[in-house]
Amino acid sequence: MTFWNKVDRAGDTMTGRLRVLDDVIAHKVPDWRARDYVASNAWVLRASAADNYWYGIAWSPELGLFCAVAYSGTGNRVMTSPDGINWTTRASAADNVWSSVAWSPELGLFAAVAATGTGNRVMTSPDGITWTLRTSAADNEWYAIAWSPELGLFGAVAPTGAGNRVMTSPDGITWTLRTSAADNQWRSVAWSPELGLFAAVAATGTGNRVMTSPDGITWTIRTSAADNDWNSVAWSPELGLFGAVAPTGAGNRVMTSPDGINWTLRTSAADNDWYAIAWSPELGLFAAVAGSGVGNRVMTSPDGITWTLRTSAVDNQWRSLAWSPELGLFAAVAATGTGNRVMTSVSTAPVHIDGDTMSGGLTTQALSASTGSFSDNVTVATGKLVDGRDISAMVRAKILIGTYTGNDADNRDIDIGVDLTAKSNVWIVVKSAGAYKAVQHKLNDADNSYFFDATATAVDRIQGLTTTGFQIGSYSDVNASGQTYIYIVTYEEP
Repeated sequence: MTFWNKVDRAGDTMTGRLRVLDDVIAHKVPDWRARDYVASNAWVLRASAADNYWYGIAWSPELGLFCAVAYSGTGNRVMTSPDGINWTTRASAADNVWSSVAWSPELGLFAAVAATGTGNRVMTSPDGITWTLRTSAADNEWYAIAWSPELGLFGAVAPTGAGNRVMTSPDGITWTLRTSAADNQWRSVAWSPELGLFAAVAATGTGNRVMTSPDGITWTIRTSAADNDWNSVAWSPELGLFGAVAPTGAGNRVMTSPDGINWTLRTSAADNDWYAIAWSPELGLFAAVAGSGVGNRVMTSPDGITWTLRTSAVDNQWRSLAWSPELGLFAAVAATGTGNRVMTSVSTAPVHIDGDTMSGGLTTQALSASTGSFSDNVTVATGKLVDGRDISAMVRAKILIGTYTGNDADNRDIDIGVDLTAKSNVWIVVKSAGAYKAVQHKLNDADNSYFFDATATAVDRIQGLTTTGFQIGSYSDVNASGQTYIYIVTYEEP
């Protein structure tokens, strides 16, 4: 739904909020099946480009790129990734304590802010690779930044400064100090296009840990739902709701607001140190990450009210996260961990099948695929036949993609954690990372497999289905010693 604060019609003013149905004013309609898939699966650990104290992350749809910034590191306080999996360090413009980064589609620009530096607590980049220092409006400890497309304005907030804990910029280059509503420790800021409003949250203050602004210039203090250390805030257009999270509080580390003015406490899934929150329009889901907890440093909510703990990839101090619609996943960055300071949710991105090609990053003779996990979003481009059967019948099938290493053993079970004997429309493809041909197998085909370029059957390749996955033989097409193989398994629930 879309929300307006005020509607003028025939000279009359209707105050409050007018709700317009999605079929009139289109917002994202959440895919509940994809949401359930992401929510019910553990997050996946990824290799970070460096063991820096990663503190902020943003996604650029135009570049197809995640960008993260760090508190620590020597000349390498930026890392980028096109997929959330493979990360590359980039030269930061200075070794400042970079705390937050935001993307402006209109400017085609990343802007990052820092808590340290002398007159240079901003840096910008058009590509996430080449960064340029900018003059900050003051040497406050700038903690968070957000972009407003409607205002054409960056807004940044700080926990330090005397009456000037906000700065704004129309271009990321020229920054102007603004009067903050109070000298609280402002930790996060978000923009609501529907409300035409910035909302910022703070870690200090007495009953006043929120401030709002319609223009980034004039700020008004608001009553917070509790005096928790509010660390992050995000806006959901689909819910018409701000959500904020905190690392403190007793069972109440979430608060929500439909207007940025009136805030309501919500029951957090656990009293973890919740540091960041983000919204996915495609999933219709808030996700939050924490710096504490045992195996449960993620929580999600479809409405901002009811929150559920989720399995985190590892117990790092997760500090920030962002959603990528194009990749169909959340990516989070951490301040701790050894070579593993990134985790992602499982992906709901479509897998496009066109002739013999499945889109992704690893090109092979018969298909290409990237490791990961996909669900509920198979797009068939040409209706490729698999042994005479149109795979368009598998649209909206579950898809699992993974790898294993060959060992020459016959009758070997590949454990994918799914009882394929209980599924319908099962289709399996195995392809080596080397020169061996791709092999396919379908339900009820016993020990018969097929190559993509031949109709004759082949035995001792994919031998059948098991209660934990599938079984392979000893042929080199599927099980040469030391060879890496990619498997793609699709199935439907009966």
